[in-house]
Amino acid sequence: MSASAYTSTGHPRTERSGGLTEGLPACLTVTLTDGIVLARSAVNHSMNYRSVVVLGTCHPIEESGQRGAALRAFSERMIPGRWAEVRTPSREKLQGTRVLAMNLSECSAKRRNGPPEDDEADYELPVWAGVIPLRTVVGPIITDPRMTGEYEPSAVRYELAPYCPATMSVEGRA
Repeated sequence: MSASAYTSTGHPRTERSGGLTEGLPACLTVTLTDGIVLARSAVNHSMNYRSVVVLGTCHPIEESGQRGAALRAFSERMIPGRWAEVRTPSREKLQGTRVLAMNLSECSAKRRNGPPEDDEADYELPVWAGVIPLRTVVGPIITDPRMTGEYEPSAVRYELAPYCPATMSVEGRA
């Protein structure tokens, strides 16, 4: 069984990803920080986190149908139903967007969760220790100031409603 990760890098002539299209080995790393862990000793401070490292080889998706399918999958993963609401990419835009596939050869996941791990003698020190939780939250949507007319952001509203206040406020509207 083979697995792949996909990414869009923008225009094919973009320098930042030029080497990845040559079939060169690549590394993809993602870390989510869940908390700052403060111990009684500075050398024991830490973070609670979730992390993954993926090794593989990148190559461009040349066929426009596959490229379009990958871009649609990106859109639908972020906001299900959004692809049906927006203008789909023109042939020119699709040709001008590079999509890379990364064949995954190795993957590693690591996490840390929990309180500080102090030296035994430090537990008696009169110093606060614990975890400061960190989180990413969805805020109120902000309407583009160049919007004309009144449009219901249905896919956006439906997808984000569970994460926003009951009123699902929309900022930036007159």
